[in-house]
Amino acid sequence: MVARPTAARPTLRWKGGQYRPLPNRLSGSARLSALAGPAALGEISLDLAPFRIHRVLVDGRTARYTHRAGKLRIRPARALAPSTSFTVEVRYTGNPQPVNSPWGGLGWEELTEGALVASQPVGAPSWYPCNDRPADKASYRISITTPSPYTVVAGGRRLSRTTRASSTTWVYEQPAPTSSYLVTVSLGRYTAVPLTAPAPTDGPHPPVPREAQHRTAELFKRGLQTRGRTELDLGDALGDVARRAARGSEPRSRPHPVVCPVVCPVARP
Repeated sequence: MVARPTAARPTLRWKGGQYRPLPNRLSGSARLSALAGPAALGEISLDLAPFRIHRVLVDGRTARYTHRAGKLRIRPARALAPSTSFTVEVRYTGNPQPVNSPWGGLGWEELTEGALVASQPVGAPSWYPCNDRPADKASYRISITTPSPYTVVAGGRRLSRTTRASSTTWVYEQPAPTSSYLVTVSLGRYTAVPLTAPAPTDGPHPPVPREAQHRTAELFKRGLQTRGRTELDLGDALGDVARRAARGSEPRSRPHPVVCPVVCPVARP
């Protein structure tokens, strides 16, 4: 049985303890808060790619689990009572990669300089545990630590950026109910180009600076010149990330950044 939201909206907090781009190594800790359905809940089923699982907790207590064929099945020590709230914490490590699907590989994509997530429609389990169904929406908070030369852009509003030694931790929050496949993150050596005018409360956004336009045009041009389709797809996704960053990653009273790639990201073969 799978936990379903009833009166309360589920939430997920994902903390990438560390992501190292060059070995493509991810250490993750996901904390899910949800509400049991109208019947007792003896098993919690989540979707997750074949990472190494280190620990699974239900309401702070160690729980038994199996992890096969992309399914993480968790059995709490006691069945959860109907309509009760509970939390699940999963700690895991591994090398994230796209999950196989009828539409090709989807989800976490390793690049020569960073990574990009494009999960529609079934790629979310490539990097975090979830109930990967479009109707099961949740609010999200994402915290990820990378080497300081890398910038992290995620869906939602950036809450903080903290640098310690050679690493920087980025925290984003998306309070609106969101399907798992729409949760995205992009990591790379980006340059933030501030807009000169504040974003209006309604109406058109101020023009994007020429530098940002030229960078995006260069990215698309290089994608069109390739024989395959991977780089063009990544260029389109990065352009979408830049537009999202321009629209809403900072409070409206401040200038909005446009994120431009310093180098053209290319997927590893």
